[in-house]
Amino acid sequence: MSGFSVRGSVAQNEGESARAIVQNWLDNNNFNKIAEKKEVHYTMQDIRNLQDFLLGRPTEEDLSGKPYDLTGDERWDVFDLCLMKKAYINDTQTVDATSSATITTDQSAVLETYERFEQAMIDKDIDTLNDLVTADKTFTHMSGKVQTKEEFFGEIADGTLNYYTYKLNSPVVTVDGDTALLTGSTTLEAKVYGASGTWTLKTNQHFVKQDGKWLLSDK
Repeated sequence: MSGFSVRGSVAQNEGESARAIVQNWLDNNNFNKIAEKKEVHYTMQDIRNLQDFLLGRPTEEDLSGKPYDLTGDERWDVFDLCLMKKAYINDTQTVDATSSATITTDQSAVLETYERFEQAMIDKDIDTLNDLVTADKTFTHMSGKVQTKEEFFGEIADGTLNYYTYKLNSPVVTVDGDTALLTGSTTLEAKVYGASGTWTLKTNQHFVKQDGKWLLSDK
């Protein structure tokens, strides 16, 4: 990702990647404590709102007065978005909207892996995408077309596949030892193979735990 800049900030990419800038900030701040101390309960809509704002796209809601300055520096930037996502994950206390069961550490980790993967598709962050999947992972499009991860990530990188926003709806995570299954649906705003639109697709994603990390996998 090149030409990185943070809206409202003087930080720009001059030989340093966007991910390195964000990671440097996270390394020098107590990310968890800042996210956990916020009394506001953020939703996926808030995440989409701030994401669209930072990308300079029209937002679905009027953002006037929104409590999106999580760092307290009187501006909205990518660091606020990182904290908002962490706060959202920390605040997720149930597996789905109808369950009273408290989410486990593994369930939270699976959700976080999926959220990171979706965001990496938007950012065209191929390194992160590769880090979050198994070596033999394949991807099936809604047309039925099946691609290897190399083919899929290659088309993300070259602009054939462009993802702009996502929303995970009613996720349910089932963990069985070192395997897990995430079900629900995902709403994507995208431009793929020249066609633009918003699609809600059934989510039935398998995961496997390798070396302590949850990765997207095939069955």
